[in-house]
Amino acid sequence: MKRFVNRKSVKTLSVALSLTMAMSSFPAVNIFATENSDSIVIYHTNDMHGAVENLASVKTLKDNTKNALLLDAGDATQGSALATYTQGEAIIDIMNATGYDAATLGNHEFDFGSQKAVENMKKAKFTPLAANVVDAKGNVLLNGINGNGASVIEEVNGKKIGIFGLTTEETYYKTNPKNLNGTEFKSVVETAKKQVELLKAQDVDAIIAIAHIGDDKSSNPTSLDLAKAVPEIDLIIDGHSHTIIQEKIGDTTIVQTGTALKSLGKVTLDFKNDDVNVKTELLDMETVVKENPANAEVSKIYNEYNDKVQKELQKVIGNTTTDLYAFDEDGTRLCRIEETPMGDLIADSMIYSTKKLLENTEYKNHPVVALENGGGVRANIDKGDITLEDVFNVLPFGNIISVKVATPNVLYNALENGVCKMEIDANGNITGLDGRFPQISGMRIEIDPTKPAFDPENPTAGTGERVTAIYLVDENGKETLLDRKDTKTEIVLASNDFVIAGGDGYTALSDLKHIAEGEVLDVVLADYITYLTEQNGGSFEYKMPGNRTQVKSQTIVTGENRDNKLNYKPISLDNFLYLKEDKEVTLYNDVPEIEPPYWANESIYYFKALGIFEDSESFYPNNKVTYGEFKVMLQKLLGLESSNLEEYGISENIIFPDESSLTREQVAFMIGNVIKAYDVELESKPITINDNISEFAKENFQLLAELGVLKGDGKNFNPQKNVTKAELAVILYNLTNLYVE
Repeated sequence: MKRFVNRKSVKTLSVALSLTMAMSSFPAVNIFATENSDSIVIYHTNDMHGAVENLASVKTLKDNTKNALLLDAGDATQGSALATYTQGEAIIDIMNATGYDAATLGNHEFDFGSQKAVENMKKAKFTPLAANVVDAKGNVLLNGINGNGASVIEEVNGKKIGIFGLTTEETYYKTNPKNLNGTEFKSVVETAKKQVELLKAQDVDAIIAIAHIGDDKSSNPTSLDLAKAVPEIDLIIDGHSHTIIQEKIGDTTIVQTGTALKSLGKVTLDFKNDDVNVKTELLDMETVVKENPANAEVSKIYNEYNDKVQKELQKVIGNTTTDLYAFDEDGTRLCRIEETPMGDLIADSMIYSTKKLLENTEYKNHPVVALENGGGVRANIDKGDITLEDVFNVLPFGNIISVKVATPNVLYNALENGVCKMEIDANGNITGLDGRFPQISGMRIEIDPTKPAFDPENPTAGTGERVTAIYLVDENGKETLLDRKDTKTEIVLASNDFVIAGGDGYTALSDLKHIAEGEVLDVVLADYITYLTEQNGGSFEYKMPGNRTQVKSQTIVTGENRDNKLNYKPISLDNFLYLKEDKEVTLYNDVPEIEPPYWANESIYYFKALGIFEDSESFYPNNKVTYGEFKVMLQKLLGLESSNLEEYGISENIIFPDESSLTREQVAFMIGNVIKAYDVELESKPITINDNISEFAKENFQLLAELGVLKGDGKNFNPQKNVTKAELAVILYNLTNLYVE
């Protein structure tokens, strides 16, 4: 597809910019087309996390499909209010009514304890499977519950389908370790090899692994590794990583549907001689619901449970004027890679609660710090009234606040685990989303992802060197640098009981002295929100500090006069690059073409037409922008002889490493200097900004906001948030519009 981008002209005449787009039409496809009479259909789900309302339509679809099985790949019984307030029992009842045939255990099935996981499975009418999970005596944990607990053979349409279950070995630290009560998770790969041999000996026609292991790069093994190691598996129905997978490795097909029942997987098995052909589809749940009326029995069970829970959850417990985000608009879980308002607020609530717990103890005057793992933060809270349901959706796991005594040395070692998965990719972007990433309060940390990382798989190899500084921060903002070698100074550490027991790899915390336990964490957060609301007269504004977790990305050069611009090279508006002729460009394959158009389309394709953005297949709109990328783009746009922005006074005396990701305030600082250098009178509109902006960027940030180059949400601009490529495209486009039209 092509896009036509119209030219611009210097602002002497008012020229309307319009974009036209070539559109293609596609024929409608009936995803419920009739299968061959010899086919076997496998419908599959994974990581529903209690989002089971639409199983009523899945039931109808399965009943209307000949030769169909329904399988689940784990993490069904935890994650929603319905699941947590019933400790998974409601979910099992609804899955029974839906007609599941088999399911494996996910790591979060153990969040209510291994005993409760077994009790829930005993209520199942389907076959629960987890071949690599054994109890303290070495017996398969689910043995005797509708089968042997490891595998089952389903006979469908004259074919024997061998199915076995696997649960991630990461369950050791991806549920609260104290929940396991001696439960062990054997090697996924070695267990799979044994199960395949056992099933082949029973002359099955196809082998399916329901494997809750995922494809996260930080996981070992992944479902892709399993396919390579055990190629006799015909189909791996995967879970755990919340990703969409439809992939083939050798003769093994791997599928996964994402999370929260947003999609339903469909696999069709066609048999010819001794071969099985595997066809995969991903069914949009909205379409499934539209085409399949809800089954009355399933809906009744769901509604009865849900009505009881919802009455309590609708209670309003506070009000905020600020969007409290942990995920961005595309669903990226930012809390797993950077500081977020939601994470900060949770950590603040831990300190608030801990100080009350300790007020009559010997620890009442100790400094208190708090740590919440990013993987435990599961939703945003939008500005406005806040209900118990909102809070529960953020913290659905039922963890309690737990308090121990740590030393600076332990904090450094623990936080090395928190940042060990961070990486810098080829474009200089920070990557490595991982649930262990720390959301903190009472301290500030500085990180250098280029330094050696702690290896949680080989903890004896060293503690890591990425956490270059930890500062205690008191309630007045005073900072105290902690000595990494200090093993004596006592600091109170509050966290959730999952992390404090060694979950998410925080094994450095597991043996510390325990001094207190408090409420369930969602109750702690709800209480704090109510406190903030009452203290602020009925509504509170939450300004994220934005500097609690700092990736080292800039160096201030001392000893120079930053106001002395006589030695700076001049920049001229005459060299400003703009599109003088209409141009046709090829669309990027990863920039959405939707109605209304994707918010950054006009900007992205304008700069592609100019040659500022690469003429490649992909744009990567959500990638963070590095200084190295930014300075080259700005050089082209401004017509500079060099990309050394320091020479032109654009970055003044702040040195940004090429690989560092830029924040909004850093970009605003530099673009503000460009506008000042042009010395052109521009119309502006006064704006009040509520965010805390670093001192060096305040003046220029305000300037860009008033000129409309930066646009926020009301009065909030999130200045410390990293700039994505799509956001930068819009910022530069708004800059261009100041001078041309």
